[in-house]
Amino acid sequence: MAIEREKSPTGKVYFIQVGERKYYGSTIQKLNGRQKAHNFNLSKGVNRNLYNECRRLGITKIKCELLWEVDDGWREIEDDYIRNDPNCLNMCKAFATAEDRKMWKKKWRDDPKNKATIQKHYHHIIKWKKEHPERLREYNRQYRLRQKLAKEQQNKITNYLTSSDDDENTAGGLC
Repeated sequence: MAIEREKSPTGKVYFIQVGERKYYGSTIQKLNGRQKAHNFNLSKGVNRNLYNECRRLGITKIKCELLWEVDDGWREIEDDYIRNDPNCLNMCKAFATAEDRKMWKKKWRDDPKNKATIQKHYHHIIKWKKEHPERLREYNRQYRLRQKLAKEQQNKITNYLTSSDDDENTAGGLC
Protein backbone atom coordinates (compact mmCIF):
# COMPACT_ATOMS: atom_id res chain seq x y z
CA MET A 1 0.00 0.00 0.00
CA ALA A 2 1.52 3.31 -1.08
CA ILE A 3 1.58 6.19 1.33
CA GLU A 4 -0.18 9.17 -0.13
CA ARG A 5 1.77 12.37 0.47
CA GLU A 6 -0.01 15.59 1.15
CA LYS A 7 0.40 17.94 -1.80
CA SER A 8 2.55 20.96 -1.01
CA PRO A 9 0.84 24.32 -1.31
CA THR A 10 1.09 26.17 -4.58
CA GLY A 11 3.44 29.11 -4.41
CA LYS A 12 2.92 32.35 -6.25
CA VAL A 13 5.62 34.75 -7.39
CA TYR A 14 4.35 38.27 -7.92
CA PHE A 15 5.55 41.77 -8.61
CA ILE A 16 4.34 45.23 -7.69
CA GLN A 17 4.95 47.98 -10.25
CA VAL A 18 5.86 51.31 -8.64
CA GLY A 19 6.65 53.86 -11.33
CA GLU A 20 9.58 52.49 -13.29
CA ARG A 21 10.64 50.13 -10.50
CA LYS A 22 9.35 46.76 -9.33
CA TYR A 23 9.12 44.89 -6.05
CA TYR A 24 9.18 41.07 -6.20
CA GLY A 25 7.61 38.75 -3.69
CA SER A 26 6.35 35.22 -3.21
CA THR A 27 3.63 33.71 -1.10
CA ILE A 28 1.54 30.61 -0.52
CA GLN A 29 -1.42 32.82 0.43
CA LYS A 30 -4.05 33.87 -2.03
CA LEU A 31 -2.63 36.81 -3.93
CA ASN A 32 -5.37 39.19 -2.79
CA GLY A 33 -4.55 38.32 0.84
CA ARG A 34 -0.92 39.27 0.30
CA GLN A 35 -2.02 42.41 -1.49
CA LYS A 36 -4.18 43.38 1.51
CA ALA A 37 -1.16 42.94 3.81
CA HIS A 38 0.94 45.22 1.57
CA ASN A 39 -1.81 47.85 1.54
CA PHE A 40 -2.13 47.66 5.33
CA ASN A 41 1.64 48.23 5.71
CA LEU A 42 1.45 51.14 3.27
CA SER A 43 -1.37 52.76 5.26
CA LYS A 44 0.49 52.31 8.56
CA GLY A 45 3.60 54.11 7.32
CA VAL A 46 5.98 51.14 7.41
CA ASN A 47 9.48 52.31 6.44
CA ARG A 48 10.55 50.09 3.54
CA ASN A 49 11.71 50.95 0.02
CA LEU A 50 8.45 49.71 -1.50
CA TYR A 51 6.19 51.78 0.74
CA ASN A 52 8.44 54.86 0.74
CA GLU A 53 8.48 54.87 -3.07
CA CYS A 54 4.68 54.44 -3.19
CA ARG A 55 4.22 57.40 -0.85
CA ARG A 56 6.73 59.47 -2.84
CA LEU A 57 4.74 58.83 -6.04
CA GLY A 58 1.36 59.33 -4.34
CA ILE A 59 0.31 55.69 -4.75
CA THR A 60 -2.32 54.77 -2.16
CA LYS A 61 -3.31 51.29 -3.41
CA ILE A 62 -0.83 48.50 -4.14
CA LYS A 63 -1.69 45.91 -6.81
CA CYS A 64 0.09 42.54 -6.87
CA GLU A 65 0.55 41.10 -10.38
CA LEU A 66 1.07 37.34 -10.74
CA LEU A 67 4.27 36.22 -12.49
CA TRP A 68 4.37 32.49 -11.73
CA GLU A 69 2.27 29.92 -9.94
CA VAL A 70 4.30 26.79 -9.16
CA ASP A 71 4.17 23.82 -6.79
CA ASP A 72 7.80 24.07 -5.78
CA GLY A 73 10.74 26.46 -6.05
CA TRP A 74 8.90 29.78 -5.83
CA ARG A 75 11.57 31.27 -3.57
CA GLU A 76 14.24 30.46 -6.13
CA ILE A 77 12.22 32.18 -8.87
CA GLU A 78 11.64 35.25 -6.67
CA ASP A 79 15.34 35.35 -5.77
CA ASP A 80 16.29 35.16 -9.46
CA TYR A 81 14.11 38.19 -10.26
CA ILE A 82 15.54 40.17 -7.33
CA ARG A 83 19.15 39.41 -8.26
CA ASN A 84 18.70 40.17 -11.97
CA ASP A 85 16.71 43.42 -11.74
CA PRO A 86 19.14 46.22 -10.81
CA ASN A 87 16.21 48.61 -10.36
CA CYS A 88 14.11 46.48 -7.98
CA LEU A 89 12.79 47.84 -4.69
CA ASN A 90 13.49 44.74 -2.61
CA MET A 91 15.66 45.42 0.43
CA CYS A 92 16.58 41.77 1.06
CA LYS A 93 17.09 38.73 -1.09
CA ALA A 94 14.46 36.00 -0.99
CA PHE A 95 16.60 33.58 1.02
CA ALA A 96 17.72 36.00 3.73
CA THR A 97 18.76 34.20 6.90
CA ALA A 98 18.81 35.84 10.33
CA GLU A 99 22.55 36.39 9.89
CA ASP A 100 21.99 37.94 6.43
CA ARG A 101 19.42 40.37 7.87
CA LYS A 102 21.78 41.28 10.73
CA MET A 103 24.60 42.02 8.27
CA TRP A 104 22.26 44.00 6.01
CA LYS A 105 21.07 46.16 8.95
CA LYS A 106 24.68 46.82 10.02
CA LYS A 107 25.63 47.73 6.46
CA TRP A 108 22.60 50.04 6.22
CA ARG A 109 23.41 51.77 9.54
CA ASP A 110 27.07 52.20 8.55
CA ASP A 111 26.22 53.74 5.16
CA PRO A 112 26.92 57.51 5.39
CA LYS A 113 23.78 58.43 3.46
CA ASN A 114 21.66 56.70 6.14
CA LYS A 115 23.48 58.28 9.11
CA ALA A 116 21.45 61.50 8.76
CA THR A 117 18.18 59.52 8.82
CA ILE A 118 19.27 57.66 11.94
CA GLN A 119 20.40 60.83 13.69
CA LYS A 120 17.16 62.61 12.74
CA HIS A 121 15.15 59.69 14.11
CA TYR A 122 17.01 59.62 17.43
CA HIS A 123 16.91 63.41 17.68
CA HIS A 124 13.13 63.21 17.24
CA ILE A 125 12.86 60.61 20.05
CA ILE A 126 15.02 62.65 22.43
CA LYS A 127 13.00 65.78 21.66
CA TRP A 128 9.72 63.93 22.31
CA LYS A 129 11.04 62.62 25.64
CA LYS A 130 11.99 66.14 26.74
CA GLU A 131 8.62 67.58 25.67
CA HIS A 132 6.52 64.81 27.27
CA PRO A 133 8.20 63.72 30.53
CA GLU A 134 4.88 62.85 32.21
CA ARG A 135 3.79 60.61 29.34
CA LEU A 136 7.19 58.95 29.34
CA ARG A 137 7.01 58.31 33.12
CA GLU A 138 3.52 56.80 32.72
CA TYR A 139 4.64 54.64 29.81
CA ASN A 140 7.64 53.39 31.80
CA ARG A 141 5.45 52.72 34.86
CA GLN A 142 2.99 50.71 32.75
CA TYR A 143 5.85 48.81 31.12
CA ARG A 144 7.39 47.88 34.49
CA LEU A 145 3.97 46.77 35.76
CA ARG A 146 3.40 44.56 32.69
CA GLN A 147 6.88 43.05 33.12
CA LYS A 148 6.25 42.37 36.82
CA LEU A 149 2.89 40.69 36.12
CA ALA A 150 4.39 38.58 33.34
CA LYS A 151 7.23 37.47 35.64
CA GLU A 152 4.77 36.58 38.43
CA GLN A 153 2.67 34.54 36.00
CA GLN A 154 5.78 32.78 34.70
CA ASN A 155 6.83 31.97 38.28
CA LYS A 156 3.36 30.51 39.01
CA ILE A 157 3.61 28.31 35.93
CA THR A 158 7.14 27.21 36.83
CA ASN A 159 6.09 26.42 40.41
CA TYR A 160 3.11 24.44 39.15
CA LEU A 161 5.21 22.43 36.72
CA THR A 162 7.91 21.71 39.30
CA SER A 163 5.58 20.97 42.22
CA SER A 164 5.79 17.52 43.81
CA ASP A 165 3.43 14.63 43.05
CA ASP A 166 1.78 15.16 46.46
CA ASP A 167 0.24 18.36 45.13
CA GLU A 168 -1.26 16.58 42.13
CA ASN A 169 -4.87 17.46 43.04
CA THR A 170 -4.30 21.15 43.63
CA ALA A 171 -4.33 23.99 41.14
CA GLY A 172 -0.75 24.94 42.02
CA GLY A 173 -1.61 28.58 42.57
CA LEU A 174 -2.71 29.19 38.99
CA CYS A 175 -6.32 29.98 39.88
